[in-house]
Amino acid sequence: MKLSIPSLNNFLNKTILSSSIFIYSTASKAIDKMDLTSDASGGKSFSDFADRQDQNIGIGATLVCLIFALFGLLLVGWALNRFHKAGKSEGRESAVPGVIALLCGGALFVVSTIAGLVKNSII
Repeated sequence: MKLSIPSLNNFLNKTILSSSIFIYSTASKAIDKMDLTSDASGGKSFSDFADRQDQNIGIGATLVCLIFALFGLLLVGWALNRFHKAGKSEGRESAVPGVIALLCGGALFVVSTIAGLVKNSII
């Protein structure tokens, strides 16, 4: 038997084709037929889905409020550190960045805390 590239290619194609037909035909017999008219949700409605998403969003909003409150506290701590450095340097460092950071950090902490309290108590 003479072996050439086209005959080898033809043999491999037939082998792969016959094995893939066998594999796919047995796999297709294992798949159940789906009835598109049946209710597969188990009686759940869109309102159940919306309620679950609302709960997930509520957890995420609480987490965001906590992260912003923590960042506000860190900013206030950094501002107090700037005040301390400005007081020790006797006028060489300005206290203006500390004032701005104190106002921004305090506002961030207060607003995120109030938003978290309102979200967890009223809504």
